[in-house]
Amino acid sequence: MKLPIRPSQVILLLVCLNIGLGFIVLIRYLLTDLETQTLQASEEIMVDVSARLAQQVEHHLSPDQPFGAELCRQLFPTSSPALSTEVKIYNLDKKKVGLNHYITDAQGQVIFDSNNDSLKGENHANFNNVLKTLRGEYGARSSRLDEGDEFSSIMYVGAPIRQGGEIIGVLSVYKAQRDIMPFVLERRSQILTVCIFMAIGMILFVAGVFFWVYSPIGKLTRYARDVIDGQRPTFPKLGKGREINTLGTALRTMREALEGRAYAKNYVQTLSHELKSPISAIKASAELLEEDLPAEQRDRFLKTIVSEVDRSEKVLSRLQQLSLMEGMSELERSEKVPLHTLLEGLMTEYAPIAKTKEVPLISSLTPVSYLGDSFLLRAAFQNLLENAIKFSPHGAQVEVSLTETNEHVHVAVSNGGELVPEYARERIFDRLYSLQNTPQGKGSGIGLALVKEAVELHQGKVRYSTQDGQNSFLIILPHGGS
Repeated sequence: MKLPIRPSQVILLLVCLNIGLGFIVLIRYLLTDLETQTLQASEEIMVDVSARLAQQVEHHLSPDQPFGAELCRQLFPTSSPALSTEVKIYNLDKKKVGLNHYITDAQGQVIFDSNNDSLKGENHANFNNVLKTLRGEYGARSSRLDEGDEFSSIMYVGAPIRQGGEIIGVLSVYKAQRDIMPFVLERRSQILTVCIFMAIGMILFVAGVFFWVYSPIGKLTRYARDVIDGQRPTFPKLGKGREINTLGTALRTMREALEGRAYAKNYVQTLSHELKSPISAIKASAELLEEDLPAEQRDRFLKTIVSEVDRSEKVLSRLQQLSLMEGMSELERSEKVPLHTLLEGLMTEYAPIAKTKEVPLISSLTPVSYLGDSFLLRAAFQNLLENAIKFSPHGAQVEVSLTETNEHVHVAVSNGGELVPEYARERIFDRLYSLQNTPQGKGSGIGLALVKEAVELHQGKVRYSTQDGQNSFLIILPHGGS
């Protein structure tokens, strides 16, 4: 069965999507900006280093020490020194200096390179770090050694070397981005992890709020629908929310008020309907008794009066039981009821009546204890057994069985009377519905309605079926404590 999509589910989905999209945008921004900010921070340090080194060269310029490769070799080593102690920065083990520099003359010719003079002799006059610095501007660039490898870029920052106010050379500091990327990747992983956990937390929080708010509303909706469908649902537990409990209490009070009005009307109609016939019979018999009648006729009319009074008492008793059940929205008490003992007692009680009709009572009872209301269960079983005996022809047997499964308890009452017609099988549990012109007389139309009410109060079902040419009434109770 395809379940309908609720507006609350759509809203929750949209909120979660918005949160997810928001965090995706945030993550992309942070991760993209992270590399740029890290490189900018590194570049800022390289600017300071290049300026300091250029200042050192300027400081040693003199007529005896002119600007050239010889001076540069005296000032700086031509290889990157290894670190004297092992340095661990986050998860990176740093073993040697990764910052190098080279010096070009006024024509852009490399005259010195701290990385083993690997660039010496090259002309960098057209590279921005040299070209712009010679013009008196800020010179920097980033160039890849391998165009297919984004991590092969080298960052260059130039600083002017001045003598007498004129730029006579450029000192460029350079560093491989590969040395910086481990920190970027580490920080990316941390940011991604934090953002994912935050997104999950936000989604779970929003889902929790939606569940806290909409779950009680859903329960109340199902409760109202079950009431409209004529079922007898248990009032749901709504939690501790003050507002939703106020709404639930109002809905429950409204249901009880409406059911009370409808019940009063139905009760009066039922009482009038059921007592009209016996009262008429009593009245007619009493009027005839006022006449001078033979003793035999007087006895017959007196028996009619007694019979109709008994019938009226039985109708009133059943209506009282039915009114009690219909006024209950759920069980008011529950106890462990030994169903086999209850059924055995009823069969013993009705044995004399069955014997008078020559109707054998046969039972097959499994010991079962059930958590329920013993009064209501007894009323249900009693009416089924009484109907089975009443509508059984002489010699036909009545069978009562009690079985249980892991999930249900089954009570079946069968008799060999005339089968219920097809057209009546869907209505036999309706109040006041009874079959006309049966050999055993007309029923009250209350007994099976009472059975249905008692069973539904236990969240069970009662069904009619035919089996081996017999009428069979099956009560199915959800397992409640055997």
